[in-house]
Amino acid sequence: MLALLLAGCIGCSSTKKPDSPPPDAAGESCGDTTCKPPERCVDVHGRQPGPPSMECWIPCAAHPCPAGMVCEMIYDGPGKVCVEPNPG
Repeated sequence: MLALLLAGCIGCSSTKKPDSPPPDAAGESCGDTTCKPPERCVDVHGRQPGPPSMECWIPCAAHPCPAGMVCEMIYDGPGKVCVEPNPG
């Protein structure tokens, strides 16, 4: 089962994204962490100045989300990614 955390950001919707695994987990290298499947390393540009940050997300533009997650567009972040649905 995929553990999730609330990911807050300024100017975007309140969504939950998957936890980043510990650096020794198998998966795709992403900055100073490693993404666990089905997560992918995504350039997150956002509205802040400077270079994009690298974060682990589950893209959903071409593939369905895992059970219990929904595909949502995060405009000032990683784009179309799987998130835990908002309860309200």
